[in-house]
Amino acid sequence: MTNIESYSTSNSIGVTSKQFLWPGWSQLLLYVLVSFLLLLVFNVKNAWSYLNNNIIAPQGGLGAILSSNNRLLKHIFNSFSHSIVLQVLFWVAIGCFVYVIIWFIRNIAINIMNDIAADNYVHPATYKRLRFWESILVRKVFSGISIFTLIIYIGASTKMVMYLSGLCFRLVQNFQPIRSLLEIAACVLVTTVLVYILILLTHVAVMSWRLIYRDL
Repeated sequence: MTNIESYSTSNSIGVTSKQFLWPGWSQLLLYVLVSFLLLLVFNVKNAWSYLNNNIIAPQGGLGAILSSNNRLLKHIFNSFSHSIVLQVLFWVAIGCFVYVIIWFIRNIAINIMNDIAADNYVHPATYKRLRFWESILVRKVFSGISIFTLIIYIGASTKMVMYLSGLCFRLVQNFQPIRSLLEIAACVLVTTVLVYILILLTHVAVMSWRLIYRDL
């Protein structure tokens, strides 16, 4: 029996795919904003080090005014870094990571058992067991490759964004009105592309994960 797909369903899928592959102005603006924030976040350490060495630390002027506040900030940071809060956050992160791994393995095992149970159903004469398992294998391999690609890309793109953020910081330190602005804009553009590819790969990984549960 042929599955008949309604016009509204096929049309909505096509529009969604088109909107995803070609983001609108609002989505593009959001990607640029996220990229800019990422470059800022990766530069927090460099900015604090520069502020501490060039503005707060020197004696006289603003350094003398902020010296007491600087000691207070260092005391607060040291107290926070040795507090139980960071230990709790660390173990919560470890617990979440372990839970995700267990959840992933458990879902894969349940999915395989569902495939075996589906194969044991009473099927019509046209049922081909080999074709069924080929379809199951292709879906799982595609899902595994997409998830593995996403993980590798996250690691590689993070290193790339860290390099771009360091480059932006050096450009700000040696600021030249036109050249530095153009190079910073190029860094934001490259980061925006990396964010877009990340969202695209995430979408593919999620869709491939849903695909292995299809027709069960």
